[in-house]
Amino acid sequence: MSIFTLRQNKNLLFLIGALFIIALYTALHQLPLRAEEPRRAIVALEMLLSGNYWTPTINGEFYYNKPPIYNWLLSLLFAGFGTADWVVRFLSPTSLLLTALINYCFVRKYLSEQTAILSSLCYLLSGDIVFYLSMLGEIDLFYTLLVYLQIIAIFHYYQQQRFAQLFLLSYLFMTIGLLTKGLPSIAFQGITLLTMAFYQRQYRWLFSLQHLAGILLFSLLFGGYFYIYSHYNNPITYLLKLFTESSQHTAIQKGWWQNLEHLFLFPLNFAKIFLPWSFLALFLFKQKVRNELKQQPLLRFAAYFVLSNIMIYWLSPGTRDRYLYMFLPFVAMIVTHFYDEKHPLHNYFRHILSGLLLLVSGALILAQVDAQKWQLQYAVCSPLWFLLPVVGIFYLHLSHRYNTFLLLCLLVVVLRCSYNLVTLPVQAATIDQRIYWESTDKILQITQQQPIYLYGKLHTESAHFKKGEQALIQVDYQQPPFIPFQTSFYLSRHNRHIVQRTNEPQKNRFYIAPQNELPTDSIKVLYSFHEKRSNNMYHLFQFQ
Repeated sequence: MSIFTLRQNKNLLFLIGALFIIALYTALHQLPLRAEEPRRAIVALEMLLSGNYWTPTINGEFYYNKPPIYNWLLSLLFAGFGTADWVVRFLSPTSLLLTALINYCFVRKYLSEQTAILSSLCYLLSGDIVFYLSMLGEIDLFYTLLVYLQIIAIFHYYQQQRFAQLFLLSYLFMTIGLLTKGLPSIAFQGITLLTMAFYQRQYRWLFSLQHLAGILLFSLLFGGYFYIYSHYNNPITYLLKLFTESSQHTAIQKGWWQNLEHLFLFPLNFAKIFLPWSFLALFLFKQKVRNELKQQPLLRFAAYFVLSNIMIYWLSPGTRDRYLYMFLPFVAMIVTHFYDEKHPLHNYFRHILSGLLLLVSGALILAQVDAQKWQLQYAVCSPLWFLLPVVGIFYLHLSHRYNTFLLLCLLVVVLRCSYNLVTLPVQAATIDQRIYWESTDKILQITQQQPIYLYGKLHTESAHFKKGEQALIQVDYQQPPFIPFQTSFYLSRHNRHIVQRTNEPQKNRFYIAPQNELPTDSIKVLYSFHEKRSNNMYHLFQFQ
């Protein structure tokens, strides 16, 4: 496909971009916090309320599962824009767009403008991201941005033989990533540097003073944070917990059957999260692919980066889809570079688009026919409203006047818009997580915005590194009784008090506790609610 073809489709490109950005940001407020969102939110809010940004806490007790940088950014957003649910989610779509923009600028420099545009669209419109993670206030899209910056810094400055910038910037982004999500950033740095040295057949630069400067920068930043942390709490527990969080999904922690099953299913799962762009792998069967991969430095680097780093996840049965997003921009560079409308294989790609258009049209009609079952009375609009743009895309597709790839992008964006206006309102009206909104409103009415305490004793948990069933290293630490993170966050954001854990009874205080921590006498239960995920009852009460 030539750049002239893209210019002919510039209006279509603008429409795709505008609709997608609107769809990204207008979905952020519709659902209650879910998955890992409330955990991220409560840690950041407690930092803001306590003024202590060095030691992450939940219910006033030390929290060890993640480093602090994402929470710092979230706290900054809370301070500037308040603590609404959309603010919790703001970083995800913003990180997604920034990664795509940087990818466009980077790829255009080394390959072509059309590859830059198409690879960025591939990343933005990968199904797993479009219909799930871009709507969640979780770490992974921000972390993908950090890893992407870390890796392209290595390639860009190696090409220019500017090793001071290479090591200082890549180790800077590695350290930020390490203080965002943990140890995977170190693996990306080490494996990528060694792989590049291996295929370039040059090793001296790895033993340079510039590399030592990068390591020193990492040591100062990482060590400096934990030195400050040590003034508040034992950093050994924190470090060991970060290590076990990163290692608990590896093959040594799983049985042989889980390892074998994951080994077989992993490529299929990766293809699933990259849909619909996995079909672009058709163009990798072209004869010139192998030669061009060797001749184009960026394509070769992207291939080596993916193949060498993804093996850790391929051999780790506990790998989750969101751990793989940092590979998508690099895979997208390769598959879109070889996309060619004039190649005979393009006919298969056109047939795939035709099939998807028919499938989507049928699904929209069935959704309308089966409206009662799917509770579509809660939807903002009818699914049939979106049949018209889908039919329009089909017409443009049959006319051969518009780029097939861009028409598929437009189809994905239309589906995302329908998801916002049909599916999300239904979920918002029927989802189990509504109990947190409803119970919070009731509790705040009863307490009149007064502080609420989490009642119960601390229980012991362990941070350990295991080989099989044997713990090689173990450190015990104390945690509060479990209460849904949504409950803690929603209460704290309204009354501006941390739901602090205590087991000291005092009259006239309001307490909340799970059923198993509820005192047996001398209390007055004011309100109770059931939380389905933990299958537990929670009670608001006072001591008499």
